Amino acid sequence: MEMGQLIGVIGIGYVSDRLKNRPLVITCSLLGAVVLFFTLSFMKSNEYVLLYTFLLFVGGLFVGGPGGLIVGALSSDLVKKNLNDFFL
Repeated sequence: MEMGQLIGVIGIGYVSDRLKNRPLVITCSLLGAVVLFFTLSFMKSNEYVLLYTFLLFVGGLFVGGPGGLIVGALSSDLVKKNLNDFFL
């Protein structure tokens, strides 16, 4: 899942930059994660190990991508505000 999150930040960031609609990309990704993890909750991990592992990787893409975008946007806004307060 961690590898999916790492790749998800780059992939989802690239897609949101190309579409120029970050909220739509984040919403679709998180809805995909909800559906995926709901499906995983009914699956037995010991029966289909490779499929389960792949779906966890895809879940990492769906969760890590928007998480990185939200944190990045939030931290850049906070840094701008704090630096303006500091220098003024």
